[in-house]
Amino acid sequence: RESVFLVSSILSDNSARSSAFGSDSNLRLPFPCAVKTGTSTDFRDNWCIGYTKKFTVAVWVGNLDNTPMKGISGVTGAGPVFNSIMLKLHKNQSPEWIEQPAKIVSVQVHPHTGKLLRPSHLHSSTAIHTFAPMDHLPLIANSDDTDTEGKIYLDSRYKDWLSINKSAHYSISLQQQDSDNLRIVSPAHHSTYVLDPDLPSQGKFLELKSSSNNKTTWSSSSLEIQMRDGKAIAILQPGTHTISVKDSFTQHQETITFHVKKL
Repeated sequence: RESVFLVSSILSDNSARSSAFGSDSNLRLPFPCAVKTGTSTDFRDNWCIGYTKKFTVAVWVGNLDNTPMKGISGVTGAGPVFNSIMLKLHKNQSPEWIEQPAKIVSVQVHPHTGKLLRPSHLHSSTAIHTFAPMDHLPLIANSDDTDTEGKIYLDSRYKDWLSINKSAHYSISLQQQDSDNLRIVSPAHHSTYVLDPDLPSQGKFLELKSSSNNKTTWSSSSLEIQMRDGKAIAILQPGTHTISVKDSFTQHQETITFHVKKL
């Protein structure tokens, strides 16, 4: 329920897609509605699929002889049809939306760091209002996030990027290595990986990734871990596994659990 609510919230956020489609596209409705579009190569066809709590609408638009349309995308092709149908369905009844689960809470985060902002924070007026799992809240914003000019610190990994992409929002801290924010990027916590017999080696070789820029050590009590070309690789097998990473510089450690099954 938590994942369904979060994904639905993302897909119903008109402001999040406004940079690509504009703030008043065919995907905008006067009530919460999750929606996703798609456009095939050469504009051969397109679709628009979305839902409220009671209704799911899927629209396909294309030429039956498979000839390309002239620049018609999911927003401009299937989008208007989707919009009209959704409005018609909710004309005589109030739209309903998915209830917010108890384990999901509303949060305010900094627009550039993604960190949690308290109401008293200097940048609280520019906060992005969103949702987060209660047991996985963002880190709390603090004074160490910015330099004396108020620019957000990026660690040394972004030095070359920032030298090319000048920004009024960011500054490089050569000392900051995100050491207090060590996390495992791959595999994802509580995720499920599937061994597929149609993939090379059944897809059992999984590269392990963390957020640390320092040397790390990986370990697992149930999986073999190999080093290949400087990368840590876990050899997957069915079951529930725990895997850990340790930052050799800070000595911080992160542990997650994930699952593997056969297709």
